[in-house]
Amino acid sequence: MHRAAERFWRCYRDLPDEVREMADPPYHTGIVFLLLFIVYQLYLYSYTRYAWLIVLSVFDIVIIYLTREEYKRVKRKGIFDR
Repeated sequence: MHRAAERFWRCYRDLPDEVREMADPPYHTGIVFLLLFIVYQLYLYSYTRYAWLIVLSVFDIVIIYLTREEYKRVKRKGIFDR
């Protein structure tokens, strides 16, 4: 592991619990943002019938799935509790 990463995790551990909770990766925020974006894309599709909006929405769903799986993996392994 790189020395900068070691120093980062040491500093991260020294933060108060309240600050550490705020500093955790914003997985949920990203998922909510993508869900709102999908709703907007489907709204646009209802007016334009532009097929690429459906393709983009499916891609966003895949990204949401991958984000959720990564979040579960990170929580399970306790990567941010170093």
